[in-house]
Amino acid sequence: MSKKLRLDDFPLIRFSAVIFAAILTLLLSSYSHSHGGGLSSYGCHTQTSNASYHCHSGNYSGLSFASQETFLSHVQSQTGVVVAHVKTPLGDFSIELFANITPGTVSNFLNYVNSGRYDGVLFHRSVMSFVLQGGGYIFNESNYRLDSVRTDEAIQNEFNVSNTRGTISMAKLGGNPNSATSQWFINLADNSINLDGQNGGFTVFGKVIGDGMDVVDRIAALQTYTVAGLSDFPLNNYTGGALISDNFIEMTITQTDSSITYSRDDYLPYWIDEDGDCINTRHEALIIESQIPVTMSEDGCSVLSGKWLDQATNQIFTEALDIDIDHTVPLAEAHVSGASHWPIERKRVFANDLLNSQVLKVMDDSSNASKSDKDPSEWLPPNESYHCDYVKNWVEVKTLYGLTVDEDEKIAIEKILNTSVEYGARKGVLGIQASTGKEMARFAMGITEGNNCGYSSAGSLYQNTLIDFSISPDKSHLGQAVDILVVAVLGDEIYSISDKAGLVPFTGDASSLVAFIPSTVFRESFSFKLVESVFSEAINVPIYIAYRLDNGDLIYSTEPFIAEIK
Repeated sequence: MSKKLRLDDFPLIRFSAVIFAAILTLLLSSYSHSHGGGLSSYGCHTQTSNASYHCHSGNYSGLSFASQETFLSHVQSQTGVVVAHVKTPLGDFSIELFANITPGTVSNFLNYVNSGRYDGVLFHRSVMSFVLQGGGYIFNESNYRLDSVRTDEAIQNEFNVSNTRGTISMAKLGGNPNSATSQWFINLADNSINLDGQNGGFTVFGKVIGDGMDVVDRIAALQTYTVAGLSDFPLNNYTGGALISDNFIEMTITQTDSSITYSRDDYLPYWIDEDGDCINTRHEALIIESQIPVTMSEDGCSVLSGKWLDQATNQIFTEALDIDIDHTVPLAEAHVSGASHWPIERKRVFANDLLNSQVLKVMDDSSNASKSDKDPSEWLPPNESYHCDYVKNWVEVKTLYGLTVDEDEKIAIEKILNTSVEYGARKGVLGIQASTGKEMARFAMGITEGNNCGYSSAGSLYQNTLIDFSISPDKSHLGQAVDILVVAVLGDEIYSISDKAGLVPFTGDASSLVAFIPSTVFRESFSFKLVESVFSEAINVPIYIAYRLDNGDLIYSTEPFIAEIK
């Protein structure tokens, strides 16, 4: 049985990771490491001097409100309310979700809801006058055991609202603000003094509304037991002996809004010119994807010609007017998959995303018109050899943006992947800048076996295995020459892997970290192959990925990837 996420847990960090972190600290001792900033440190809070609610970062920076409730009412009035309905054996209640305040957390929650992973999920922890926790386990009556909810990548902390009674917050591992996945808790009391300042603040992403706390309090009043090693487990009508489904507080959670009508203008009234150089997103994409230098218009603002491979049709085009810029996941599809509750700003970032190469692709105009807003169950590219990459790009985009996958879509994607949809995307972690401690960039690893389309959790002996990585750099590093570093931890020793695949021992000197890919320029997210081989011996190697700027500063993966062959 997996250990549950407790509010006060501390993660078990593998020894090699500690060694690597310690050496990085030594290596970069001239830098000041501070993990402050962002909503987790500077969000909104009650001013002790006058009891007002004041915001000093984010979309509401500089605004003051009479109370936290006034602030929440103001924010939710901007684009409407998103509500989740929770059915339990002791009654039902509804949760108002703070989609405008914590968009990433709400997207994550709704992804679990709409994918069906919360169907039958249990309340598994109840601590009197503290919290009622759920989201982690489901009772499997066929074999009388608790199954863990299948989790996605951990999400970024978005603390901005106090943990007062009736609010719902994400559970996470101690010492890691960005470790929340599927588990959450309802505050049974005002826990703001304890939880707002702990571990970056526990992210409140909703509140129980109406008379729903009457139901929550009934559940919290149940007697608790230790079940499968989990203490404080609330059970209903339990008198001893084997547990049955009726003893558990099982939940069915559904999203009850869909009232926000799709408008393309919310996402893309026009292609934006983010950097103010008169070249908008469409033409920036044409420049990035052209296989030769493009010819620009006389004013330097529009692309006239170049050479583009439309992978959907496997055709080459040379005239810009003959091709469209396609959203891999159409805007209308994103809207019904969870983007409907995004703030306008986030919708427009998605529609104009030049950083993540899977989001925007060149496509001939007739194919783009044929695709329209269809998902892979309704449309696939004419070029069948591109089907695998197309659905992997689709899953990558939905994973990056926390969008959901419906059942027909899932079936169609898994037929091509030949595995479950969760293996359609590389597994990613956030990066961190060594000089500032600021989170930035994203690193991801994929393991592909044989002729399979989808990724695997590990490779297999005596079968061709590809291990590759992708980097989504910070936007400020686009156009800069960087060295890409691959660092392997072998026992107690640390090695950087050279561009000749040699292992170079790390000596503690920055110059001893050799580049796996020296002096490359990021134009958008970047993918590269580490190794492709048939392995005859099992391996299990922690690997860190980093890129080094001209000034020597490092941006590196916060956790190791495990390259495993078994």
